[in-house]
Amino acid sequence: MTKVTIFLPCYNVEKFIDICLMSLVAQTYKDIVIFAYDDFSDDSTLEHLDFWQHCDPRIIVKRPFEERVGYIHLLNQMLLDTDSDYICRQDADDWSLPQRIERQLKFMNRQENCVLCGTQGKNLWEDKSKLFVFSWEKNYVNNIASYEIPVNKLIRSQHRIIHGSMCIRTQYVLLEDIMLN
Repeated sequence: MTKVTIFLPCYNVEKFIDICLMSLVAQTYKDIVIFAYDDFSDDSTLEHLDFWQHCDPRIIVKRPFEERVGYIHLLNQMLLDTDSDYICRQDADDWSLPQRIERQLKFMNRQENCVLCGTQGKNLWEDKSKLFVFSWEKNYVNNIASYEIPVNKLIRSQHRIIHGSMCIRTQYVLLEDIMLN
């Protein structure tokens, strides 16, 4: 069993997917599998994914449905397909620093009551050759939920959760609550 599965739902991300996958295969923590599921992209996303799958056997590319179903259905299918101890998320238009997963796992292992953690990040938006970096982000792993502090309480409070940076203990994901229809 692989320790970490990275969930990477993809739809029309040909412009970003190569840098995203480069950042994942370059992780210092190597016991990973990357589920790169395509939601019927109509650009060259699937061709990029196929290329990367041939370069690195840890990348598993699927188009699990017969039509476009949306982001949530792809993530739910990935939940059904995984057998790892941890799930890490990444959005296909993002990239991770090389030690992201290693640092998150160290944090999770030190905090046994932590169900999930996320990282802060920098939003880099391109607009007519200007690069915007928003100042609220910080460069650290952020404990955002535990047995004592549920996620929904934190969402309504001061914490920002970057969905595409979460690391979750798989055993706490309730698969029986998933609705694929």
